[in-house]
Amino acid sequence: IEPPSQDVRAVKYLPPTSATDKYSVIDQTIRVAASRARVTLATRAFGRGSDFVCTDALLKSEGGLHVIQTFWSPDNSEEVQIKGRTCRQDNPGSYRQILWANDLKDIQ
Repeated sequence: IEPPSQDVRAVKYLPPTSATDKYSVIDQTIRVAASRARVTLATRAFGRGSDFVCTDALLKSEGGLHVIQTFWSPDNSEEVQIKGRTCRQDNPGSYRQILWANDLKDIQ
């Protein structure tokens, strides 16, 4: 695994201050996340019903949006939805799930 280049910028998620702000914050976070040289940390709420539409031609040419899921989904349909965030509307993309063994101890 190559270390991230120096031009990678983290996006800080700011919680909404009202119900109306919630959707504008989510939309803004999604727009920024689907850009080259971005790392966005998001909760499972972004996994369903969110379209990460890539309009960055350079990102598309480099393989598209990559999603890393860091939690176990008890519901298979949730995992499918999260995988689907990577290649919306025929855009390229990739997915990987990385789990911590301690988080899996209680799963039966």
